Amino acid sequence: MQHPFLRGPARAFVHLLPIASIQAALTGCLARPEPSLADLRIGASVESMYLRYEVQSPSRKWTREFVTSRSAFTELRDSGDRLYTLGFVGARAWMRIESRAPVEIDGELAAHLRTEAGWIAMRFGRPEWGDRFEIETCSPRQCTFVFNPKDGHTLWVDVDRSTRRPVSFSWITAHGRIEVCDAISWSEVGGVPVISSTTCGAILDKVGLETETWTLVERRDGPAAPTWARVDPDEIIPLDASREVASFPVADPSRRAYVPVDVGGVRLNVVLDTGSRTTVLSRRALSAAGVVWSSDPGARWEGPWVPGVSYDTALVDRLVIGGLELRGISVLVAREGQRDMFHLDGETSESEEGLLGNDVLSRFVVDLDGPSSMLRFWPHGVFHDSGFAKLHNYLTSTGGVAIRGAIDEIGPLPVVVDTGAPLDLVVTGPAMHSKHPRHRGDEISLGEGVYDYESAVTGFHFGPFGLPRTPAIGRERRPGEEFLDDGGVLMGLGVMRHFRFAFDAEHAVVDVAPGPSYDVLNRLGIEIDDRGGVATITRVVDGEHEWRKPLREGDVVVSVNGRNVGNRTEALEAIVRAGGTVRLVVERAGNRVERRLALY
Repeated sequence: MQHPFLRGPARAFVHLLPIASIQAALTGCLARPEPSLADLRIGASVESMYLRYEVQSPSRKWTREFVTSRSAFTELRDSGDRLYTLGFVGARAWMRIESRAPVEIDGELAAHLRTEAGWIAMRFGRPEWGDRFEIETCSPRQCTFVFNPKDGHTLWVDVDRSTRRPVSFSWITAHGRIEVCDAISWSEVGGVPVISSTTCGAILDKVGLETETWTLVERRDGPAAPTWARVDPDEIIPLDASREVASFPVADPSRRAYVPVDVGGVRLNVVLDTGSRTTVLSRRALSAAGVVWSSDPGARWEGPWVPGVSYDTALVDRLVIGGLELRGISVLVAREGQRDMFHLDGETSESEEGLLGNDVLSRFVVDLDGPSSMLRFWPHGVFHDSGFAKLHNYLTSTGGVAIRGAIDEIGPLPVVVDTGAPLDLVVTGPAMHSKHPRHRGDEISLGEGVYDYESAVTGFHFGPFGLPRTPAIGRERRPGEEFLDDGGVLMGLGVMRHFRFAFDAEHAVVDVAPGPSYDVLNRLGIEIDDRGGVATITRVVDGEHEWRKPLREGDVVVSVNGRNVGNRTEALEAIVRAGGTVRLVVERAGNRVERRLALY
C-alpha cells in the first residue's frame, strides 16, 4: 500500500515480522553503525502504563486517557456528557458506554483502535503474529515505514535518520479521511519514550478540517490499571452470529426504501442509500444511551449531486437491523442548526431520520426487490444468486456503487446505482448537453443552488438489460464532481423498481434480475403503479400525439384478457402471461374503454 501523500521514490518492500528482521532493516535503511529498535527510542514494553493527554482544537478542549500493556490497549474518552471506553484484549476488541454492558466490536472502529495503538503505544516497533512491518522509502533525511496491524488500518511512520525517532504518523480512516500527527516531541522515563506533544489534523477529499494539539499531562508506569480500563472477558457480549434474513416491506419502490433501525436504543427510520459512502443520522440519534459523540475529527459527506457538507462523528455501540446486529459503528451526525442533507429530492419529511450508507450496507448482501416491494438484508454466505445477472461494481469518488452502462445516442458511460434517488436517470457530460440540450422551461433543481433540466434519452442499457425511451435529468457541469463531470449516469429508483437488485460488496458484484414490469415496459411501452389502491398507468412510452395513444396516463386497468385485476402486481403478471396480443379494459374519465394491443 502506498503512503497517502505519495512521498518518496519507487517503493522497496521488505516483509519483516521478527524483531531481528526489523533491526536488520533499520540497519540498512538508517545507514548508521549497528542500529536497532532501541535507536528508535522504542524501548522495552512495560507491564502497564497510563497516559493522559489534554487535547485542544479551535472549538473545544477535552482529555484522552490510555492504558497500554503487553497484551492490551484501552482508551477512555469523554464525549462531553458521557464517558465511554474502547479497548482490546488479545484478538478481541470491545466498547463500553458508561454503565452499559461491554460489547465486542469489529469492522472499522476495531481497526482504527488497533492502528491507534500502533502509534500511541509504539506497537509498530513490536509487531505480533499477523502484523506486518515494511520499508517503503528512504531519502537522505528520512525513512518511511509501513505498519499493518492484524485487522487494523495501515499506519505510515516517518522516521528522522539523524534522531532515529518518528517525526510523523499517518493513516486513512473509515470515512476516507487522511489523518496525520506530526510536530512530535518526546518524553522518556526509564528508557521508555512516549509522545509528549503532537499536532494532529485530518484531510478529506482535499478539504482540510480542524487540527488538534495533544499535550501529555500525566504518565504513570505500574501494574495497577484504573477501574475503567478493567473488563472481565466473560462480561463482553460476543459478536452477533445470526444467519437470519431481515426483511422489510417497501411502500413505494419508485420513491423510497425505508429501513427501521435501532440505533443504540433509539428507533430511527432511515433511507437506504447505495449512493452514499457513509451512514448519516439526524441529531435525534444522540438521545440514545448507546450513542456518543466521537472525539475524532468531523468528516465531509458528499452525495452524487448535492453539495458537500461537514458533519460531526458519533459512535454507536449496537446498531440493529431487524434481527441483525452490528457493533461499534461510526456514523456522521448533523451539526446543531444544520439542514439535513438527506432530503435529496427537495422533499422534507419528519419520518426521514438519516441515510444508511455503504459503510453499513457492505456488511450484508442488500436485496432491494422492486417487483415484490420488499427489502432484505442477508448475512454474507446466505444469499443465493441463481437466476441473476452478475454485474461487476466499483466505488465512485463519493463512495457510491457504480456499474457499466450505455445511453443509445451517447455511448458507454459509468452508472451510479443510487437507491437514495427518487428519480429515473441523471445524465451528465458534454455528449448529453450536445444530444439533449437545455431549453427554456426545462429547468429543475436537484439541490440547493443547483439548476439542471428535464429531458429524456431514447434508450438506456446496463448489463444484458435495455429500456426504451426513459425520462432523464440533464446535469449541468459542476467543477469538483470528478465522477460525473466528464460523462456519467445516475440510476435511481424510477428505473430500479423494475428489477431485483442485490448488492454484494464482499464479492464486488451487483446481482440483477428483471421483474414483470420490465417485461411490460419493453413489450407494451407502459408503466403501471398502484395509485389509490388500483392499478394505474403512470407512464406511456410513445412518441405519438396524445390523441392517438391507445392507452393514456391515468387509465385504471380493470381487466386483462377478460380477467379482473385488483392491483399492480395482478395486472403486470396477467399481461406477462399473455401471448402475442393482450386485451385490456381500462377506466378513463368514468368510462370503460377496451383496447387490443400487440406485445412485441
